[in-house]
Amino acid sequence: MSALLLLALGSCQKNLSDEQENNNKKAEEFEAFVESGAKFRAVDYYAESPIDYNEQDGEVILETNLKKYIRDYIVDDDIYFGTNGQIRFVQNDVKISSNGAAEIFVPYRAYGDKSGVMVDYIDDLYQPLSYVLHEKGSTYFILSWKRPQDGVRLFSRYEQVL
Repeated sequence: MSALLLLALGSCQKNLSDEQENNNKKAEEFEAFVESGAKFRAVDYYAESPIDYNEQDGEVILETNLKKYIRDYIVDDDIYFGTNGQIRFVQNDVKISSNGAAEIFVPYRAYGDKSGVMVDYIDDLYQPLSYVLHEKGSTYFILSWKRPQDGVRLFSRYEQVL
């Protein structure tokens, strides 16, 4: 009986290890993709199910299309992922009011864990926020995170600008 238990535990550990290894490989592929020197732009924002995104406005408006909530200075940014673990946000015409610099640099990291590819990125104020890499295509990627107040997953799409 104990031999069967050890065998079962060993195979579960191997499966977790294989999954972690697979996700580490995906994280490396993602880093190679974004660190290629390409310029990216934020192009879409949406929820997996209807939510009241602006809970402070006194109205309950349930919606999944959240594109109108992307900050204008984020949409205006050219985003470059450096090979040094830094992202360079080139603030074009529209700048965040708290930082009028032409460029903002913030750290990022992509890594695999047992649940997927994690990406340490930013929120809408250029502050650190951890995401899951939801999808990567040949010219885009989608990051997601769960809102703590309701557990609804929100998605941000970034496309390569040629």
